[in-house]
Amino acid sequence: MIRFFSGKVLIFILTFFLTQRANAQFSSFGLSVGIHISNLSIVPSAIISNPLSFYYEPQAGYHIGGYYRTSLGLVYFEPQSWITILNHSINYRDAFAGELRAGIPLNLIRLDLPFEMGIKVGPFLALYAPVFSLPLVAGSLMDIQLKKSGSWSNQFGVGLKILKFQISLRYEGPITLSEALRIGNSQDIYSAETSQIIGVVSMRF
Repeated sequence: MIRFFSGKVLIFILTFFLTQRANAQFSSFGLSVGIHISNLSIVPSAIISNPLSFYYEPQAGYHIGGYYRTSLGLVYFEPQSWITILNHSINYRDAFAGELRAGIPLNLIRLDLPFEMGIKVGPFLALYAPVFSLPLVAGSLMDIQLKKSGSWSNQFGVGLKILKFQISLRYEGPITLSEALRIGNSQDIYSAETSQIIGVVSMRF
């Protein structure tokens, strides 16, 4: 009887150990940080009557967040959660007033949820991620009405996995920040979008 129960306990311990090891091989979680080079684009609704000319300069931002990864052979799925901080500067000239305004800040904090999926061959990987973005904070010296609802965009990229680290470089398509943007004394309505190049470093716990 003792041998019988000892055998059952041994089988249970071995099964539990092997299951945990298998799960560790196919799933993981960790921390993600990244640098964003973001470009802001402002488009008037009526180009003919637009009195403002805009000048764009890429701006730097960053994110910090986490991920949970599930691997199925060559294919993996990796939902992520980022807090992204972007600092933009708006430069424009008013053709009617002859006024040039530069360096007007537009600071954005948002929650980004990339649903990353990709193919990994050896240390190399290619990825695609639809991204849902929800604005959290928006501050400016101008009268700006930003979207309060979320927006969808897409990320495409390539990466390299080294031990516990993964490095990726990705492009994120335009995200609409505002569909009803008023600038200065202009009565025209503008829309504002951002597109980004993002460098990401992830570390597995």
